[in-house]
Formats: sequence, structure tokens, C-alpha cells
Amino acid sequence: MKKVYFVAAGIAIVLVIFTSSACRTVKFVAPSFMDGEPCDFITLDTGGTYLESDSFVLINAELNGKCLAIEVEYSGGCGGDTWTLAWNGNLMKSMPPKANIYLHLKDEDACREVVRKKVYFDISSIYNKGDVNLILKEYRGMLTYQPK
Repeated sequence: MKKVYFVAAGIAIVLVIFTSSACRTVKFVAPSFMDGEPCDFITLDTGGTYLESDSFVLINAELNGKCLAIEVEYSGGCGGDTWTLAWNGNLMKSMPPKANIYLHLKDEDACREVVRKKVYFDISSIYNKGDVNLILKEYRGMLTYQPK
């Protein structure tokens, strides 16, 4: 009879240890961009004001939630650079819809240092009824924004 109690107690202890170690809570924190930069808002450009831009090279683009990070390289370095992400307000009739967006640089400095940086934009104002494919001018990939 003692053996049954020891076996039952042993099994109970093993089960308690197993269940307490298996039920750990993992806290998920949505990642923010590495350098902590805030996301600027996208500009509605129905008149084509931002189609022409000072020269830059678009290195990469990635979506993180509603924030689009665009890595660029340009000649400058003394400050005075203004970045605008623009959209003409139209969505292509496709499934999912597509939106043409374009990055604009206004660089008012005379410096010639090659600068590489990331600029951030909140693209949630484009479409909030489902997925939308973003076609970023000069970027070869497809970016799919999925509102939550």
C-alpha cells in the first residue's frame, strides 16, 4: 500500500513540474524600428507636385505593421533634406488593390558627402478595408500592407 502512495505522489510531482514549466507566458512586444524614428504621414498628391525629386538611390524598403521604412542613399550631409512619401489617391482595381506611391527628396544643401539613412512613413491612410499592394517607384519588390 505504501508503494502505491509513493508512486502516486511521484507521478503527481512530475505532473506539477511538467505543467508549471510548460505554461510559461511569453510576452510579445511588437518590434519598433531600430533607431526609434517616428513614422511621418503619407502625403496625398493629386496634382503631381512630388513626382519630380532631387536624385537619390533607393536601397531597400520594408513594412513593419503600418510603418514603411525606406533605406536611401543621396549626396548631402549638411542637413536641409526633406523626404515626402506621396500617393495620388487612386487604387488600381485588382485583388488586392494596388497603390502607386513615390518618394520625394528636396535637398537644399550644397554638401557632397554620400549619406545613407532610413526614412519612415505611416501608410495606414492609404487603405483600411483589407490588404493593399504598394508599388513604390524605383523599388523592384512588392510591399503588401495588411491593416489589423
